Amino acid sequence: HQQNENGHVTVHEVTADEFGDVDQLREGRVRLLPDARSVELMGPHLAAEVEAGMRSYLRLPLISDAGPLGVLHFGADHAGAFGQRDVVLGMELARQVAMALVQIGLKQRLAESEAAFRGIAANADGLVVLDTAGTVLFTNRAAEELFGVDWGGLDGKFLDLPRVGGERRPLRPHSLVPTASPETVAELRVVETRWAGGLAWLASLRDITEQRE
Repeated sequence: HQQNENGHVTVHEVTADEFGDVDQLREGRVRLLPDARSVELMGPHLAAEVEAGMRSYLRLPLISDAGPLGVLHFGADHAGAFGQRDVVLGMELARQVAMALVQIGLKQRLAESEAAFRGIAANADGLVVLDTAGTVLFTNRAAEELFGVDWGGLDGKFLDLPRVGGERRPLRPHSLVPTASPETVAELRVVETRWAGGLAWLASLRDITEQRE
């Protein structure tokens, strides 16, 4: 999938040979590449994305009991955009997408995959996963920067994020974590998800400080 400048996500179907890394897909291996331009040989689809400005990417296989289904691909326009903590979240998302693809037909799969990727793209900024008690299970680096903490600084902590059932609302991170800048304003959206086999909440936080000035 690919997110354009207007925030819309498109889903493309390509053959494994066109996309490249066929063996990695079949073996279920994750590929994390800090700088895509360092790859000498790549499939035409990936080559086109690199030429369009993609610098780093994270690729996760979609695997079912019957074998590989496809690939979940995230790209960014700067090098080093993804780390090992993003791999953890990506693997959970890939597992859920693979389960959904097994349960639906081809036409439904195309429609629901696009909707799922739109949801993922909406959470492309700060990401926080909480258990039902409000304990932080995961944060990506963008969320940690919004809250002004070091890498992993929120892990295991209680975070009283408002759970508004998918609605978007403004939030000042400083009201929850004192290390956050008092000037920062984020747009918060919280949705229900599954994490490590249990019910959890996935919160996305987008910095809208400049929009509100």
